[in-house]
Amino acid sequence: MAKRKPGIIGYGIRIALLLAGIFYTLKALWSMCLTVMFVHEAVTLPAVVTDIRQRSFQSNTEALSNGNLSTAGDTAYLPIITFTLPCGISFARFETTIPDNTPYTIGQQVEVITYPYNPNAPENSTWQPEAVRLNKAKFLWGGDALLLLFGLTLGSIGWLLLPHRPKAPRQKEAPSSRAPRQAPRKTTAPQQAEEDPPFTLSAEEPPPPKKKRAPRKKKATEGTDGAATPPKKKKSGTAKPRKKKSDAAPN
Repeated sequence: MAKRKPGIIGYGIRIALLLAGIFYTLKALWSMCLTVMFVHEAVTLPAVVTDIRQRSFQSNTEALSNGNLSTAGDTAYLPIITFTLPCGISFARFETTIPDNTPYTIGQQVEVITYPYNPNAPENSTWQPEAVRLNKAKFLWGGDALLLLFGLTLGSIGWLLLPHRPKAPRQKEAPSSRAPRQAPRKTTAPQQAEEDPPFTLSAEEPPPPKKKRAPRKKKATEGTDGAATPPKKKKSGTAKPRKKKSDAAPN
């Protein structure tokens, strides 16, 4: 059965998932860049917990955005701390605005991170109390990490659901007209001499010409005196007639 192609609504949903994943991923990366700049310029100060407020998380977004692995309705703690800025200004009861799912105790030593406030500098004429936060990794990086994971998940789902063009199969090469080469024989003995290939005559090449042998020369025979005697001549084909006895002269 042929696969049914998705309609316009299906394409729209998949593209929306992909775009939403890209948006949340970029937002998380941008927030991480701002956090890096904040940590680079901020200072860490000691603080003491003087009181604790409790309430519930209003939504899942509030809990997860601050790095708390909690849901709506879970108990949240907001410690009230006291600390002193480097310029000498002290805060006896400073209420933190970031809820935490970890309980605190009165008199507990904690650390806060904030900008180095200087009232004499014109750029720091107004102090931002929301910039003060407890120096915990989940408050600095937890929310951005969860948002980045959420964006990558949405983008991956949208990308995988989009139809992709299948790759064309490779065409098989036509078999060559040449005869396949035979593998050389493997000799069992290591010192066995290689055999010469058999001599074959092809139809294109003519056979090699045969060499003519030169006639043999007869050796001269030596006589009794040591002198070489010439070879005997062959008798000619016509023989001389013999004389008859009747023709001989009478005595």
